[in-house]
Amino acid sequence: MPTFGIWDLLVKKGGHILGYLLLALTLKFADQDRQPIWIYWMVCVGYALTDEYHQSFVAGRTSTIIDVLIYDQMGILLAYLSPRILELIRIPNRTLHR
Repeated sequence: MPTFGIWDLLVKKGGHILGYLLLALTLKFADQDRQPIWIYWMVCVGYALTDEYHQSFVAGRTSTIIDVLIYDQMGILLAYLSPRILELIRIPNRTLHR
């Protein structure tokens, strides 16, 4: 499989972050019972571990626990911080006074 230097790293690791951010957001918004965050975290990390295990059997792919420990969990963390991040950067509504 070809590599493309820094772009290769950014796309692959960015894919991990984005993929697990979307998985965590999906779990968070789909839950009607409002489970504790650690349950979502464990589901996402469990999926990440099984995904890395699966990659160990795919030709041309490598399996590394670093992806789970850093990049996948970074995406999960961003998903749960996203409401707070959006709140911090939100521009307040301005009403026009006449």
